[in-house]
Amino acid sequence: MPALADKIFQFNARLHVSAPAIVDRRPVVDRPFPRVPGIQRIGLVILLEIFKVALSVSDKTAVEDVLSALPRGYLGLVCKAWHRLILKHPSLWATIVVHPHSYISQGSWENVPFATYLLRSHDRPLSIYIIPAQSQRGSGGSKGVEWALADVVSKVGKRIQSLVVEARWKSSLDRLGNVLDAQLYPVLKRLSINAAIDDAGPSDVIRLTTTGRWTLTTLSIDAKHLLTLLSSFQNFNLHRPLDRLASLTIIDVLPNASGFPEGGMGRIIDLANSLPRLSSLTFNRFIVFEGSLESKHWRRRSPAPLPICLVTVKNSNATGIKYLLHHLAPKKLTLDACKFTTTSIIRLPACIDSLTLCRIGGMDVELSVLPMVASFVGSHLVIRDCAFFTHHFLHLVHGRAYLNLFGFAFPGLRRLHIEH
Repeated sequence: MPALADKIFQFNARLHVSAPAIVDRRPVVDRPFPRVPGIQRIGLVILLEIFKVALSVSDKTAVEDVLSALPRGYLGLVCKAWHRLILKHPSLWATIVVHPHSYISQGSWENVPFATYLLRSHDRPLSIYIIPAQSQRGSGGSKGVEWALADVVSKVGKRIQSLVVEARWKSSLDRLGNVLDAQLYPVLKRLSINAAIDDAGPSDVIRLTTTGRWTLTTLSIDAKHLLTLLSSFQNFNLHRPLDRLASLTIIDVLPNASGFPEGGMGRIIDLANSLPRLSSLTFNRFIVFEGSLESKHWRRRSPAPLPICLVTVKNSNATGIKYLLHHLAPKKLTLDACKFTTTSIIRLPACIDSLTLCRIGGMDVELSVLPMVASFVGSHLVIRDCAFFTHHFLHLVHGRAYLNLFGFAFPGLRRLHIEH
């Protein structure tokens, strides 16, 4: 039987090769089953939903990921039918990504792509991202162009539900108006504003005050701007304007820099304690001088740290991380591009169940990170792009646990994820 099956298989193979191809030479429209390219067989309703997913940006998307995304309207280049579909539906133009460096001339703004996108979106709620290109981020860009873009954004503020502005000039943020005014931005839910150069000066610092019912759930703001905002809350309860915040990102927390008030960090910690729905707290560029934690106004101000779901610290030093762990009790801790030293040793509290380390560096990083990693007793450990995490480092961690009579390292570990 096997031999017979082999012969039948060989015969069918030869028949398949030698049989002439049957070609239907009738026009496609006259055939009983016209052959339409597979890409055009998708129904318009389903295709529209796919396009919405492809062209939208999630509120959790980082600015770096928005920069790496494909430009708006790229799907319209596939075929004429898709091009007509994209131009026809306003919902596909509700997310607008603008690179100010691309506007070389400052001519009529009615003819630039930004104005065209706003017209195509009709009256739909908008998500606007004004960010420089990745290759030119933080450098280049005309102040006049940024000002013009900010002026246009302020005119459509009542339609904006997500606004991300990574400006070069701080005066550009001032031209957005009071973005926390419910009459100017009534449907705003996500706000991220940051600027690289302070050209406004101390006499013209952006003034943010909350007016009306605030719908904001995600806020990313410079520390000095946040402290300016907090100064307007002195006469009423903090919960009223900020009680909907679930995610707060604070940028450029530099307590030792000029212009940063002495009790500024205490006010920021008090703010975090006053937000009932806060689940994610991020600090980007939190730098504290070593030894300054010994001063009076840096000491722990509350008997119990604030329980919170997620704390993320980026581009910060070990002293800043140490201060945060004295005041916060996160369930998940993420450290990204932070610098460690052997003179500022960190030991993690037992409340941390998930630890993520990404691009960790510093002086003698292996020995400076060792006490922190060895003190981790949680269940989930993620290591990304950390050169110090080697077999030798793991031997040091196990040896430290043995000397401390722990028996073995990572007693509660259930999941380990290592990349690069």
